Amino acid sequence: MTQLLRRHAVLLSVLAVGLGLRMLFFPPSYVPMQEDEVSYAADGLLLLEGTPLGFKFAPGAVTTWAGFAYGVANWVFNIVSAMGSRIELDALLIPLITLDQTLFDIYADMSGLHTVIAGLVLVLSLVGIYGATRIGRYFADWPGALLAGGLTAVVPLFCWIGVQSRPYSPAWSLTILSIAVMLTCSGSRRWVWAGLMFGLALASRIEMLFAIPLILWLMWVMSDNQDPVRSGARMAAAAILAFLVSAPWFITHLVGNVRKMVTVRILGESALEASLIGRFMMDEGLGIVAIVMLVGLLFRCRIDRWQAWIALAYVLFLGAELLTSQTSGGLRHVGHAFVTIVVVSGYALAGIQHVSGKRWAIPISVMVVLVALCLPFARSLSMARESRSGWVEHDAVGWIESNVPEGSPVFLTRSHTRVPLPTKASADRLWGGAAHETAWSEKLE
Repeated sequence: MTQLLRRHAVLLSVLAVGLGLRMLFFPPSYVPMQEDEVSYAADGLLLLEGTPLGFKFAPGAVTTWAGFAYGVANWVFNIVSAMGSRIELDALLIPLITLDQTLFDIYADMSGLHTVIAGLVLVLSLVGIYGATRIGRYFADWPGALLAGGLTAVVPLFCWIGVQSRPYSPAWSLTILSIAVMLTCSGSRRWVWAGLMFGLALASRIEMLFAIPLILWLMWVMSDNQDPVRSGARMAAAAILAFLVSAPWFITHLVGNVRKMVTVRILGESALEASLIGRFMMDEGLGIVAIVMLVGLLFRCRIDRWQAWIALAYVLFLGAELLTSQTSGGLRHVGHAFVTIVVVSGYALAGIQHVSGKRWAIPISVMVVLVALCLPFARSLSMARESRSGWVEHDAVGWIESNVPEGSPVFLTRSHTRVPLPTKASADRLWGGAAHETAWSEKLE
């Protein structure tokens, strides 16, 4: 047991830190961190209902199917309850009636759905940390695992989106895991598994297509990849299959989805006045990491020549993209840049180890890693405190109902206040006037 703990000490450490930080961000059931979390969560219910999804152009396969499974589980429970009740219903009508009841109950109180999807996203984010440690160890032994896994564990955006019922974190985590399988597993089947995971990542966020240059570069870097064309074809075929199976609604509305992406992401007006590079370096605390990565890549240029030069050119290109990009979605729409810095940081750290010599390689690289991770860790703690201060507990809704006279004017502000989901009691009162049998006649009287 002790030997096992020593062997996996880095992995267990970064997982513990990552889980701890994410729990600081994890909101109560009735407090979605972003308003569109409710819409993403409801896509699974729309799928169950047979209605076109609200976010077809942003496939969201993982969160959509999670919401669908949640709805099906509640539906089956209601069917069993109806069959065991004394109410006489035609057996053919039970599934239809209970489906309507299930959808209505979940829409009336979405706190359970929100928590289930956010919990799944949290688990997948921890899987992403595991994949990052394997990637870092592949390039730079356990200091590389500490750096790559640590970045995935402590960078504020990784933590923030890692507890939301939105598909960003699953897409990033599955891309990292796909690369980890590609680099660290053996045999020809790894390309199939890596492709399936990457296809599911694309089916969660289509912009992960921008990670393909990184994957192609890694295929070139890998020493045991004797036939990159065949392995790449296997991975591509598996990725296409996974994408088509997990997000078929993207293809059925392909023209409209492409139009939406072009008008919103390319031609749409930006809501940001500054470029993303400052937020990437300062708000996410990645300034020191970027310097370490650039220095390490320059050192690797003395070893790998073309491979390192191409990696350096790609990193500089991403920097220029962040400098000029002004997407209204902010940094969450450049997930490929975060995946790249996680993967390439371990590769660059190996260059620092090489020039340090065998005696000082580990001590110097560990010192560099700890210094690089300090700022992102501090920023995550600060952002978690700020995020928690903006939570609106569901008790606040009860206080307003008890203390504010009926008919009082209420003013809402969109500063940093999160819009709370309705409580069960509030939902029952809201829908009570429309859901009972004589509601239609009362409205006409």
